[in-house]
Amino acid sequence: MFKKIIIIGLLIIPAAFLYAQEPAADDPEKTATVVSEETKASWETLNPEEKEKIRKIYSDWEEVPAEKKLWIIQNHKKLKEMDPKEKERLKAAYKEWEKLSPQMKQLLKEKYQQWQKLSPEEKDKIKKAYEKYQKMSPAERKALREKAKEKK
Repeated sequence: MFKKIIIIGLLIIPAAFLYAQEPAADDPEKTATVVSEETKASWETLNPEEKEKIRKIYSDWEEVPAEKKLWIIQNHKKLKEMDPKEKERLKAAYKEWEKLSPQMKQLLKEKYQQWQKLSPEEKDKIKKAYEKYQKMSPAERKALREKAKEKK
């Protein structure tokens, strides 16, 4: 379970957020009118099948705020243009995400927010430690976990 949390926390969630950055709500250039116009223009570029797919996912589409609609449409386009291998990786990650409990999802979101606040050096240090851990044998991993338990 710990391995799954690490994998999701370090690889899946950052990747998802990398592909799906929400527009800043306090961006002065993005007034409600501008966002609504951008959303309408973006919506018009979608074909009927794409519109239907989005409406199925967001059954309350008419109630979704314009900023969120724009975010959804932009990321739908990114997904369409994505490399097939990357799409499959993202789909697999999403399936894993859906299996998680609401509490685990919340924990991972919090960890992701903490990750975003780290300096590039700190992130690099964690990535290297993770890579080192992945290269360890099961016995070495077990010994490391036991050592960590002793410290607590």
